[in-house]
Amino acid sequence: MAQKDGVFYYTPIGGTGEIGKNCTLIEYGDEAVMIDCGLSFPDYRMFGVDIVVPDFTYPWNLGGRLKAILITHGHEDHIGALPYFLRKANPKPPIYATRLTRAMIHSKLQEWDLHTEVELIEIAPGEEHWIGPFRVNSYRVTHSIPDSVSYSITTPAGTFFFSGDFKLDPNPIDGHFTEMERIAALGREGVLAAAIDVTRSDRPGTTPSESTVGPALEEVFRGHRGRIFTTTFASNVHRVQQIINVSEKYRRKVAIVGRSMIKNFNIAKSLGYVEAPPGIIVSLDELDSLPDEQVSIIITGSQGEPLSALARVARGEHRDIKLRKGDLVIFSASPIPGNELAIYRVVDRLYEMGSDVIFGDEYGVHVSGHAAQEDLRAFVNLIQPRFILPQHGDYRHQMRFKKLVQQMGWQEEQVAIVKNGQRWEVSATGLRKAGTVPSGAVYIHVESGGDLGARHIEERQELAEAGVLVVSVALDPRRGLITSEIEFQARGFFTEEERPDLYQRLRSRVEDLIYRYDLGDPNQRDELRLNLEQELRGMLREEYGLEPEVISALSYLVPTGRPHHQVPTTQRGR
Repeated sequence: MAQKDGVFYYTPIGGTGEIGKNCTLIEYGDEAVMIDCGLSFPDYRMFGVDIVVPDFTYPWNLGGRLKAILITHGHEDHIGALPYFLRKANPKPPIYATRLTRAMIHSKLQEWDLHTEVELIEIAPGEEHWIGPFRVNSYRVTHSIPDSVSYSITTPAGTFFFSGDFKLDPNPIDGHFTEMERIAALGREGVLAAAIDVTRSDRPGTTPSESTVGPALEEVFRGHRGRIFTTTFASNVHRVQQIINVSEKYRRKVAIVGRSMIKNFNIAKSLGYVEAPPGIIVSLDELDSLPDEQVSIIITGSQGEPLSALARVARGEHRDIKLRKGDLVIFSASPIPGNELAIYRVVDRLYEMGSDVIFGDEYGVHVSGHAAQEDLRAFVNLIQPRFILPQHGDYRHQMRFKKLVQQMGWQEEQVAIVKNGQRWEVSATGLRKAGTVPSGAVYIHVESGGDLGARHIEERQELAEAGVLVVSVALDPRRGLITSEIEFQARGFFTEEERPDLYQRLRSRVEDLIYRYDLGDPNQRDELRLNLEQELRGMLREEYGLEPEVISALSYLVPTGRPHHQVPTTQRGR
């Protein structure tokens, strides 16, 4: 795309107007950097989908002009799509990330055999890096995972600030506060535009400190004598540390369950981000010899993921863990929008198995990692950007944030409600839409590695809602005869035994339609197939209010020059 002097371009291909699959491009001249490369998880209507990633067509097409990927932190909605992007990126750009985030990315790329093909550059807040025309600085912020950062990207056209996910934690677990003074100094230097995390812009007040979760967990642990299961995000290292601390206080051994939980725990422990007293971490086999009041299990599945360890436990399918009466399951996480039904299904099964359940909003066993309204006011006042781009939130969050900053003095034209795929020109004179790039979602079935488009998902939704009806018939093209019974197969739709009158009418319609065509003409055969499906769909919709997917399976006898066995035929004068 054409570039201009005195401007840079802001293009999100994921993470605006939605929560998840965060990915943003900043371009100046003919060069670009990408910020984050995340995934999201499917909702209940995305049948057969394991994860959702952005459409990477535009950054792939940049080729060598994409100079780097800057990662804000190690949550899956910010790093989870890296393998899917990198497998087709040519060349593969270097990745800049803080220490813990870099280790998580390295582990992920090892699983894909990409770790030797990509340069991972460890950064620390306060360091400055020149990447092409971009002067990049990072700023420590508090979030629900250590080593989270914001970025400033200074170009000849002006400075862009990207908040990443953040909150203003007054008492962080690790003692590392948001670098307010450095961010304020940047604001005094001048920030042309800032993209701000608005996930909790609809929540008044401030977001509680992560350190409040520990005392809340203590209250729960103190009053329970059975086994305690706690589920949270596998990357929530601070939360895992607090669960271990509380378990130690109440003399419980801890088992870590779930592949991603074990992997992230081992990474964080090896780097010193988690401390576990000697002997407290045990295997599942060792739990069998312990009384229930000495058992604490940290387990994946806080979002109701069907293949997670907790979901398998709830279904009675876990190889090593069987629920029993007296167990307590704590959901120390809030539902990602769209996951509520999946979580409720797991919760219902847990209750059915005799367990008790506590949700994050109960007893304070979960707090958010995102800034509420008063935090947002303070943060924006530090940065003092000329223009603001709300991101990492649904449309309602963007609009609530826009109203909030307008109350603070920013004008209508200074706050842009951006959608994924929109390319925005940013300059001292204002914000301007400068076209669109491919965006949207790519749906992944992990086991097969297959990428599914929106059309596939729509078709699956249609099949799930209305079912499928297959009509099969054999035809003799030489004599223009139907040489078999007209058969129907139904899935998710009325069977012939249930609605014989319906199928009698369908057969008659199929027979009428077939005899309108010259079966010996290949072109007319194609037309027959299409019209047969279309006409049956129309008949079912107009006369019965039914809308199944109709598929025709027409087979034609191949002339052999010899008499052939013929099943009973249907013949009609033509």
